Amino acid sequence: MSAEVTDSGIYKFFVINDGIQNYAGELKAEIRNFKGQLLWQRSSYCKSDASSNVSAILLPFPSLKEIDTQNSYLKMEFISGDNHWESSFFFEKPKNLKLSKPNIQIRTIDELTIEISSDVLAKDVFLSSENEVFFEDNYFDLLPNEKRIIKLSKAAKEIKVKSLFDTMK
Repeated sequence: MSAEVTDSGIYKFFVINDGIQNYAGELKAEIRNFKGQLLWQRSSYCKSDASSNVSAILLPFPSLKEIDTQNSYLKMEFISGDNHWESSFFFEKPKNLKLSKPNIQIRTIDELTIEISSDVLAKDVFLSSENEVFFEDNYFDLLPNEKRIIKLSKAAKEIKVKSLFDTMK
């Protein structure tokens, strides 16, 4: 999924299917603030043919004048049967976002699996370890109260976490 803003300030949303299979399902869009509070939501039926770029318009889209764009994001999900894709979009450049300090929690599931979560948006999360562990997913946005499972290439001695908030001090 992708989004773009036209010169006239209109948002266009696209479902991109570069695979060989057709999909049809529900396209959900919601705007939340960085604490996870729902500000707006819509859903509609969407069909995405193989090797296509479908413009999916969800109307009415709220006026961004009514939303604190420095403290909110758009989350889009496309659900087709057992398949699920999601993307998040920010209305402002990272340097203009009103980020608060995230309380990022890491829970060890087993030697090679962790679960990471945060109470507020944690933008551009970066994981590292002294013993050169490869993380299945690294450098991502962690949405408020989202739990993300991450596989490790080997047991980590100590996992260090940084986010964009830490670099903007």
